[in-house]
Order: sequence, then structure tokens, then C-alpha cells
Amino acid sequence: MTSQLAERWRRLVNAPDNDERADDELWDLHDQAYRCFYALGAAGDRRRAVKLYRAAATGGLGASAFNLAVCLEFGLGVRRDLRAAFAWYVRAAELGDARAKIAVAQALVQGRGVRRDVRSGMKLFARLARTSVLARLELAELLLAGEWVRRDRARAMKLLQGGVALGSARCRTSLAAEIHDHARGDAERRAAVALCRTSARAGDALACWYLSLAYRDGSGVRKSERRCIAWLERGVKLEQPYFEVDDSAALELAERYELGRGVSRSLRRARQILRAAAVDGSETARRELARLGAG
Repeated sequence: MTSQLAERWRRLVNAPDNDERADDELWDLHDQAYRCFYALGAAGDRRRAVKLYRAAATGGLGASAFNLAVCLEFGLGVRRDLRAAFAWYVRAAELGDARAKIAVAQALVQGRGVRRDVRSGMKLFARLARTSVLARLELAELLLAGEWVRRDRARAMKLLQGGVALGSARCRTSLAAEIHDHARGDAERRAAVALCRTSARAGDALACWYLSLAYRDGSGVRKSERRCIAWLERGVKLEQPYFEVDDSAALELAERYELGRGVSRSLRRARQILRAAAVDGSETARRELARLGAG
């Protein structure tokens, strides 16, 4: 890696968020694109959404540059192009978008749309994690997975614990899941469930899903189908933080209503749950809703 590239990645860390100073016309384009992208049925037009995102991104709106990069990475409304996606992630990061900075670090580690450079990616991650709870979470999950970098559970747990100290419910949920998955007895499983319950009460839908699994399986708590479903219902009602949306509870509960498993069978309720999750951005919910039909 050249020193010029190294300096570029260093500058990304402290790039200020320019979106607050963006003019209203760019935000209007962004909002139109968002509505086109997430609307269901005939109202949805992802190709038009991509054009609108591109226009706002070209004008200097980081949020649109990030969303355009996501569309290019996953082929949503446009032909998939990983190199172009990476370029727009970098542009969004230079404009100060916090999500884009993490996406650049992930792409460098994984070689996604750019030549793989684990060392630079991990350095960027480490710098971001000093001030970003989301970066702590993503880096911890990368270290726990051990797929792209060597697994380092001790460092990951330290990152998650730091995130918990900073008040992150999602870091607490991930910490609880890791403790539960490696529990050596009921005491540790109960401790993990207690952490999850705290996160769920703080509004983390993923924690609600984990609690539903605990009550379903009787792991760390007394088995209870009623409480399992109650936590799923709570999870789908939560307004989730923009960075931390999770569709696990919604997909599980929709399937239960579709099949009548533990609840009275209701395709109408299943569609209602999936529709809400799809509007929030769940691609899986969108596909499941199409499978069930309009109803």
C-alpha cells in the first residue's frame, strides 16, 4: 500500500459530516429516492430511486452516496458493480457518512470492490472504533466470525464491553449472545439472558428475538411458548435505531402466524408484519411478502 493511500484512509476517520450543511434540494432528492426505493407494489421504482440517489450524491450528499453504494453493491435497481460501489462508499466517507467509513474498512478487509488490504482495513477499523460504537460492534463481530481475519475472542469481548459502557444496547445483545453460545453452565446462560432482557427493554429488537429463542428452548430460563411469542411481538413493535435495524423477530413471528405455530393462524397478520419489515428495509421480508401474495 502506498503512503498516499494510507494517508487517504487516515483522513476518512475524521472527515466531518457535511450533510447538515447540504441544501434542501439535495435532501428533497434523497427523500424522493427513499420513498421510491422502499415503497411496495406499483409505487416502488428502484431504478428511479438509484437515479435520484446518484443526483443527490453527485451534488455532495453523503447519505445519498452511501445508499447509492449499497444499491451498486447488491444490485438493487441497478446492475451490480462492486468497484463502483466501493468508489461511492469512499466518496460518502469523505463526506462524513459514519456508515460509509465502516463499509470502506469492511471492503478493504474482505477485498470487496478493491484489492484486499487487511492491514489497512483493520487499522481503519481500530481508529473508527475509538469514537464509534457502531464500528466497535462491526469490528467485534468480524473478530468473532474469524472468516476474514484471525478469530480474536478476547479483543472482541473487550470491544463489546466498551460499547456496553458507552450505552449501546446492540453491543450488549452481541455480548450476551457470545456469552450464551459459550456458556459452561446454567449460571452463565442465565447471566446472558439477563443482559439480553436489559437490551430488549432498551429497545433492541434483536435482543427480543434472542429472548424468544431462550424461552422457546428453555435455555437460561424456564421454557415458555407464551413468553417466546410475547417477546417476538414486542420486537416487531419497536422503532429501531437506523444503524441497527434487524428483521429476525419479524420474520420469525410472521412465519408463526403463517403456519399457526403457537398462535392462531392468520395470513393477514403475517402479511402485516412482513409489510412493516419490508418498508423498514428488509429484503427477506419483501421476498416473503411476495411469496404470500397481496392477500
